[in-house]
Amino acid sequence: MTGVQTCALPISIYPYPILKNGILPTDYYFSLLLVIALAVILIVILKKYPSERKILITCLLFFILNISMVLHVLSSIGGSVVAADRYTYVAYWGLFVLCVYYPEKWIKRTNPKGIYRMVYVFFLIIVYVLLSLKTYTRNKIWSDSITFFNDVIKKNPSVAFAWNQLGNAKADADRNEEARSEEHTSELQSHSFISYAVFC
Repeated sequence: MTGVQTCALPISIYPYPILKNGILPTDYYFSLLLVIALAVILIVILKKYPSERKILITCLLFFILNISMVLHVLSSIGGSVVAADRYTYVAYWGLFVLCVYYPEKWIKRTNPKGIYRMVYVFFLIIVYVLLSLKTYTRNKIWSDSITFFNDVIKKNPSVAFAWNQLGNAKADADRNEEARSEEHTSELQSHSFISYAVFC
């Protein structure tokens, strides 16, 4: 669910996840309830509107099958990655088709040549421009590992993996004293660390 949320609204860096007293943050539990609620709504829609079954099932199966091939269930047990956004890009096309198909269908039915279409196109242009600007600014932060992990730590100072990676990057740049300091901080944070996701 976090990946879908970030795809729709890519505005934050998110660590994966930090345990507090052995418990995950509450939004992870709410995500499970949201998935169940969405599944129930989908079943109701499929029963009530049989003409929509083909497009819905095709797009959702495309999304689910592609996501299932890149979930890091096994690597997350012993490795460091729970999720990585780059693996989900193809899968999102299944959702994007629905996000275009249904507004277009509604506009054709309610207001084929009027103001709704203009508003819809204007909205898409605004989204495109904002996401382009966001990408441009993030590219500067992704310029090198030190800049990237400094940004991650600034926004999420309790993520042990980020401290460790910053230490590794500084060691690679022959900044050994700074590297030892970052790796020490990583050890202090690691008691609450499970794993991480690639940050947007």
